[in-house]
Amino acid sequence: MKTIIPFLILLFTSCSGFNHLPSLKFEKLNEKKDLSELEKNIILFSEILEGKVKNCSSVEKLLDSEDVYAKSLLIPYELSLCNWGDDKLYSFLTEKFDSLPYWQQREIILSLESDKYQTSVRRLINIKKLDFINFEKRESIIQDILKLSASPKEIMEAKSLMEETSRDKVKVVTRFNIFSVAEELYRKREFEKAREYYDIVIEDKYFSMDEKVKAWNKKRFSYKQEREKRKYLKVTHEFFNYLKENREYSLHYDIGIKLARIYWTMDEFNKALQVLDYLENNAPNEYKEMVYFYKAGIANDQKDREQNLMHLNKAFNYSSVSSKLFEKIIWKLGWASYKEKDFKKAIEWFDKVDNNKSKFLFWKAVSYKKMSLNEEANKIFRDLQEDDLSFYGQVSTIFTNETLPRMDLHKVEHVFMSQYRDFDWAVYLGRYDIAKEIINSRIINEEEHDELFKYYIAANDYKGSILSFYKLDKELKEDLLEEGAINYVYPLAYLEEFRKYNQSDVVPLEFLLSIARQESAFDRTARSPADAFGLLQVIPSQAKRLAKKYDINYHHFEDLYNPEIVIKIASRLQDELFKKFSGNKIDIIASYNAGENALIKWRNRIELEGLEFIEEIPYRETRKYVKLVSRNFFIYKRMIEGDYKIPDDFFR
Repeated sequence: MKTIIPFLILLFTSCSGFNHLPSLKFEKLNEKKDLSELEKNIILFSEILEGKVKNCSSVEKLLDSEDVYAKSLLIPYELSLCNWGDDKLYSFLTEKFDSLPYWQQREIILSLESDKYQTSVRRLINIKKLDFINFEKRESIIQDILKLSASPKEIMEAKSLMEETSRDKVKVVTRFNIFSVAEELYRKREFEKAREYYDIVIEDKYFSMDEKVKAWNKKRFSYKQEREKRKYLKVTHEFFNYLKENREYSLHYDIGIKLARIYWTMDEFNKALQVLDYLENNAPNEYKEMVYFYKAGIANDQKDREQNLMHLNKAFNYSSVSSKLFEKIIWKLGWASYKEKDFKKAIEWFDKVDNNKSKFLFWKAVSYKKMSLNEEANKIFRDLQEDDLSFYGQVSTIFTNETLPRMDLHKVEHVFMSQYRDFDWAVYLGRYDIAKEIINSRIINEEEHDELFKYYIAANDYKGSILSFYKLDKELKEDLLEEGAINYVYPLAYLEEFRKYNQSDVVPLEFLLSIARQESAFDRTARSPADAFGLLQVIPSQAKRLAKKYDINYHHFEDLYNPEIVIKIASRLQDELFKKFSGNKIDIIASYNAGENALIKWRNRIELEGLEFIEEIPYRETRKYVKLVSRNFFIYKRMIEGDYKIPDDFFR
């Protein structure tokens, strides 16, 4: 962050402001008929911040009023509307501006229209503006600075800025900047143009093998980003052959493993096995573990239990405790025994992982239960329940027939009162953008955790709160949770909007909250690499279909940043899924993440049900997603309704 607010400015900012916030919410204030002078000033204050009132007299009225506080929020509007003289503005920009917090500098400098001032002031405004604009606008601003420069020193300074920008701006593509050019195109999702440059690197003899490998991988992944699975597969196979031709055998085998995986996920089992057979016969022993592990997975999908077990045992023989695959192989062997109803053997395998992983412990307990060893099973289940926020900890209560206790929340003030009046009033007036900028100016010591979370929640920065919570060490997280800070990591964000705009009579409120927390961490402006948008990460094609079908006011993908619209659309989508899958929570959650076609394919292939089916979902991301959304749902039930007993048929 550019600057830390000096103590005197903080003192001035925190003391200058309304002495207290009104007890009446701002939305209600707007509905009130007989307003006091203070209340009229508050509404005027809001209208200035929103740009509805654009006259100097209104700003000066508030600045002169003894009732009006948080006056520093008005500085940008005073500067832009009240026509400060050149001398006064120049003095402010040179003497006071740099001591202001970053958020306030940005608000001020971007509000100024430089054309109305004399040359020296216009030039200074443009120089200050360089810290707050994106690269695309930088060159034109510097050209303006050059035109406004008079003295040799000023001209030299402007030319220096121009040269600096020219070095950053790509004009001629050379071997030294070709990757940065392609990276910029890649970032903008102009993949076809980026691939042209990657092809140059691949074909030009002057580039090193490391550079060519990098270009091949970028080219491959560009098709994956575009969801062009066939082209992604084709280029990966070309890369595989290219590495063999150039005798880059180690990389050749690495890509071979990836190629086999792609064929496998596309259900082209024979081609996947051909690649794996080639690797088995040609690659060094260090690849055998992975080769047999993948062969086992394919055999499992083909329902060939004998081949599955044979390949898993071969993988185990080539594995070691230090291997990244060791734990996965142990799991698969234990799980294979479990599915064969050899529960004693399953427990033996699960016991080989000695780091007390909850998944292994949970299925060890279930295995004991299957053997009617209830005492041993219940002991493990209750140990797992010590972590009553985890998926397995909560699901264990189904087996012990227990109720999950209510979650006690931090008592949040009706209106959060901080020591910084600018922040309080930005929040009160609904200017969360300003409130977040103030937080980012580091007004709070990050070690003051409880205070920091209150600021995040007050500013509707739920994602900031969640991410900050997970950065804490385990002991501190436990202390905060014991104090009732569950709403810092599981915020009841946009609760009224979810209640109001849920258009389904079968989709529970807690279900919508659970999806939103997992999809966007309640970031209303979230946009995924796959071009899904908003709180519930809806893709535009689905939004268009559902909006037309249910008469929802949606026209453009940016409408999905509006909580009202995205909640209406997502609740309709989930309503369709609830009805299509007869309320089966696993199918609904999995299809929301991976798509209905993928789910139907898995259901046709996998014979297991309930919790066992979840463990068989082929996509790691979807398998994890189903568990996390379910975990969220149980927690939100406990936060909103109180004590909660997971229904026996929840996973059926």
